Amino acid sequence: ELAQSGRFELVLCDLEMPLMRGTEFIDVLEERSPEIASRVVIMTGDGSARIPGVPVMTKPLQPDQIQKLLKELPQEGQIGRN
Repeated sequence: ELAQSGRFELVLCDLEMPLMRGTEFIDVLEERSPEIASRVVIMTGDGSARIPGVPVMTKPLQPDQIQKLLKELPQEGQIGRN
């Protein structure tokens, strides 16, 4: 619900969550809010995780990494990943 009503510059999502995996979360967002789905970055403690078309960052995140991501994400109104 929040994804459909809010504006987000960046969505940080853990790969492993109690009720669903981060990849499942992205699938749901792509169906309901594709513009927001293009702003998801997966966080994980596993440095070897790879998800095609989705930025993956190893925890702990550093502030400069997040600032770089914000600059690289699509501008408002652009849908899809680069």
